[in-house]
Amino acid sequence: MRNFEEVLRNLKEERILETLQSLVRIPSINPPGNEKPCSEFIKKLLESHGIEVELQEVLPNRANVLARIEGKGGGPRLLLDGHMDVVPVPEGERWLCDPFSGELKGEKLYGRGSADAKGSLAAMLEAFIAIKKSGLEPRGDLILLATVGEERGHIGVQEAIKRGLKADMAVVGEPTGLKVCIADKGVSRIELTTLGRAAHAGRPWLGINAIYKMARLVLRLEDYDEGILRKREHPLMGHPSLAVTIINGGIQRNMVPDACRVHVDRRIIPGEELEDVKAEIVSIVKELEAKDPDFKARIEFVYDNPAAETSPEEPIVALSREAVRSVCGFDPAPSGFEANCEMSDLVGYAGIPTVVFGPGNLELAHAANEYVEVCDVLKAARVYATIALKACF
Repeated sequence: MRNFEEVLRNLKEERILETLQSLVRIPSINPPGNEKPCSEFIKKLLESHGIEVELQEVLPNRANVLARIEGKGGGPRLLLDGHMDVVPVPEGERWLCDPFSGELKGEKLYGRGSADAKGSLAAMLEAFIAIKKSGLEPRGDLILLATVGEERGHIGVQEAIKRGLKADMAVVGEPTGLKVCIADKGVSRIELTTLGRAAHAGRPWLGINAIYKMARLVLRLEDYDEGILRKREHPLMGHPSLAVTIINGGIQRNMVPDACRVHVDRRIIPGEELEDVKAEIVSIVKELEAKDPDFKARIEFVYDNPAAETSPEEPIVALSREAVRSVCGFDPAPSGFEANCEMSDLVGYAGIPTVVFGPGNLELAHAANEYVEVCDVLKAARVYATIALKACF
């Protein structure tokens, strides 16, 4: 292979299907987080093609895979980033097949992680291998990072950044339906606890019912979401949101509860600052405290990851759109990725202009009967390869 067209022709559906099935059949479930078998499979696969590979241990049995095709100098460094972990399969969830079988039904490959995001990862791996096998020597470095822990805390990509991960541009593999996304939502996860006073349920006036206090707080949060957040707008991402996702209160049927806890998921659009997001939650609690001397609440900000946005003028955006036009035959106007992904870390903490692109439908992520169209995985591999060839050769 001595030209770009031959690189793309050598990206074959049967080879990509084999790699994807192998990945899906490894249950790299997070939590608890044991990506080691997946890391070892990827390392062995890449090394079998003469690609330089490093394992970055993040936690025991949890290691990123960092691979590199060294450039001769004078070109940009391109990072392809995908995650290895998948969410659990809830007990009793009905599937058409074993969720870790990688079963093919027609053109659809089923399995947990097939769309989110092992379809993207398989496509990146095969694009990387095809370029290495071509014998072409890039001007700039080609870097592939397969991360642990994306589904909970982004610990893998953050560890790679701490260890000095550098690139001039990046593509994050997530299910975008082959669209080029230049923004993603951030997230703030918050635990709120209302504090009351326990008493016998037969004499409730002697206590302070923490569930009643929480009910007022939850309704106030609903008002905040509907009355304020839904009026904010981003041209690609729509409006921010807030959802109360978990509630827990009381310890005994005949006791007035002295504590009630909720978990809040606050999604953030570009332009909103984390400090302001937190300040707004604090102000809601203080507002209720001012109105009711018996209202007391504790706030814990559990996890934060900012929203991210890449300028449409960045070279990686033009390269990605051009590659999709060439491979898929349509022009993907820049869009937004509705979830939070590792783009936030690469842009926010490493300063790398980044797009999100991959096969699969985001609506199928974390859902029963998750699948990805094999033909779209092949198209994604050719898009990744085209981006790399045009950027670095």
